[in-house]
Amino acid sequence: MNFIDLGIQFIYAFFATFAFAVFFNSPKESLIHTGIIGGFAWLSYIVISKSMHVVVSAFVASFLASALSEISSTLFKKPATVYLLPGLITLVPGAGTYYTLTYFIDGDVKSAYLKGTETLSIAVAIAFGILIASLFSKPIRLARKKKG
Repeated sequence: MNFIDLGIQFIYAFFATFAFAVFFNSPKESLIHTGIIGGFAWLSYIVISKSMHVVVSAFVASFLASALSEISSTLFKKPATVYLLPGLITLVPGAGTYYTLTYFIDGDVKSAYLKGTETLSIAVAIAFGILIASLFSKPIRLARKKKG
């Protein structure tokens, strides 16, 4: 994948995230930042998934999105969820869930099990990425409050 393709992917992810932020009634001043977070999360997912398993790339991308959301929440005095929820929308394994159910309906239990396991693993990786970033951000935020 070349830089032009990555740029196009970033733009698509930016606008998808931006649209979901509007749908979630995010504050207008946070829409651009949310789009940037979603774009970088998607870019990291794409780049890492070329050399590692998609579960690892989902973990790293969600960690990045969560860390950027925590930083944005501190800088712009808004809750981290304002940035995080729309920022993760590009990582949600919706297609995996769809294919899992399609395989079940078609009676292909083995494929449904494999795709369902992968989809669940991605969802858990996203959750752990958020958890780890949140665990790191709390002590840093408290230490900065004590200084200032």
